[in-house]
Amino acid sequence: MYFKARIITRMLVAAAAAGMVGGSLGGCGKQEPDAASTKQALSASCKAGADQMGAFLPRIETQEPVTVGIDSRFTSAQQSEIMKSIDVWNDYGRKNTGRDFFRASVTRVPGGSQPAAREDCKFSAGEANGSGFRIVKEDNSKYWKSLNLSEQNGAATVRCSSGGKLLRQVVMINTTNSPPEQFMSISLHELGHTLGLGHSCTNGAGTADYASCGSLQPDHAYRVAVMYPVLQLFGDGKVETKELLRQNDTERTDCLYKP
Repeated sequence: MYFKARIITRMLVAAAAAGMVGGSLGGCGKQEPDAASTKQALSASCKAGADQMGAFLPRIETQEPVTVGIDSRFTSAQQSEIMKSIDVWNDYGRKNTGRDFFRASVTRVPGGSQPAAREDCKFSAGEANGSGFRIVKEDNSKYWKSLNLSEQNGAATVRCSSGGKLLRQVVMINTTNSPPEQFMSISLHELGHTLGLGHSCTNGAGTADYASCGSLQPDHAYRVAVMYPVLQLFGDGKVETKELLRQNDTERTDCLYKP
């Protein structure tokens, strides 16, 4: 069976108070789904625009809440922020799709829970067929670099699929690279990826079915979304946070999960 690994990253970009400086999205582009995944049946109530049809990843097929194992090595404060992020997604799912998306607990993460290399799809998942995954603490810079990730990447979600079907996934949060003030924002974003949401826009020129990030105004729905690929770091010590789902996030979630 052919396995395809996708590493989806969340970038932190230094910015001046007036706006982004050198707003490169390089490194955020490794998130295009398998061609087969874009052909999955979307809900009849899907309101996503034509330029968002390429912004989906293989969804989780189970109708039950997905089991999430949160690494016990996270501090209690970090565990709390992850739980808050899960509550945000569950609250939306319960009200709009009739289901909790996640069922989480803090647990010891066994060895082999992370990919050994960038294209590795043999790591141990929480449960088979994407019905469970782990959120793992990572602070080993050598390992991070071996996945072609940099200090600008606060987190990464690795999803392995075959024929457009999700097989396993893992979320890794680099606690060295993730400012405490942005920890919930990063967690909320990565959980969106686990549900099958790609970034709200893509780098470069974009395509007819995938809007370019570079063409978006600051108040554009795709730019303010949790699933936008960049969080800004401001020169005055302040940071950008996104702790509530926005229109683009919820519309695309409905496309995948609303009856």
